[in-house]
Amino acid sequence: MNIFINNNFSGFFIIENKAVHHTIFQKLKNLLLSLFFGLVIITLCVAVLIFPLDIFISKYLHFESIRSLIHISQEKQRTIPFYIIVFIGPFIEEILFRLALKVNKFNIAFFFGIFTYLLLGGSITKFDINNTFFLYNVVSSITISILSYYFLSKTITNFLNQKINYLILLSIVLFGFVHISNIKILHWQLTMLYPFYVLPQMVIGYFITNLRLKYGFLWGFSLHVLTNALSTLL
Repeated sequence: MNIFINNNFSGFFIIENKAVHHTIFQKLKNLLLSLFFGLVIITLCVAVLIFPLDIFISKYLHFESIRSLIHISQEKQRTIPFYIIVFIGPFIEEILFRLALKVNKFNIAFFFGIFTYLLLGGSITKFDINNTFFLYNVVSSITISILSYYFLSKTITNFLNQKINYLILLSIVLFGFVHISNIKILHWQLTMLYPFYVLPQMVIGYFITNLRLKYGFLWGFSLHVLTNALSTLL
């Protein structure tokens, strides 16, 4: 299975739903190439699409610059510890958006457990075992995870594997859309324009997905860590 048409770059840009057996050196090289090409494409997106669109929104539609609103959110993120932005945040996002792209009972059950924990308002930085709500949240999440594992049949996993193309595309798009929350103030009149501002996240999400499916979860997570670390340091 592949998403894009093959090219002469040894299938580097192709998302394949199967493990690729490369040496550790080749994997590291492709990790760095993914970071490089991701940043190049993101820069082009910003220069060709986002900058002109932002000028149009502020100058002709008379709304605040979306880029400035995103910048305000980024400034607030400076108060968040570095390890959360660079390690814990990406780890949780990788579980939510890409772990289950390798379809099996364990990955899906683990996804549902983490998803339930966050949905019930669980924190990824504070764990108070003396807090009744925290214990209820943990027990509920573990219960959902166990039930998911128990009731997931081979028929369901086979069906999901047959639809994996759509799941991959949905994962990349949703990963981008969730970052619309970085825009401090949202206006319904600009709803159709917001997706352009999360194209950078979709681009890097594509490369993360590529590594995750070819080399495994930790390689996609590593690219996510590098991307967040670089953007935070810059």
